[in-house]
Amino acid sequence: LTDSGRQGLNYARRYGARGASVARVFPGTPAAEAGIAEGDVILAIQNIVVDSPARLTDLLRRAPRGVALRLTLVNPQGELLEKVLRIPQR
Repeated sequence: LTDSGRQGLNYARRYGARGASVARVFPGTPAAEAGIAEGDVILAIQNIVVDSPARLTDLLRRAPRGVALRLTLVNPQGELLEKVLRIPQR
């Protein structure tokens, strides 16, 4: 983990959540367009708890194409945020 990723996880644990730490966000991707950044920790998708990276992957794979998902996350500064991730049609 990067320093910002560690810091984000520490804040997530303070909220009593495990989450999935964001290691990298590529420009032009849905994550970048949603404003998700390195070091953020995703805690929930549509109010469904994300307790591991594997759970995050599973929830994203199951999401219907073309929908907008509400993500709850904590950033490395400890701010609890909501972002909207749009799943592409393809």
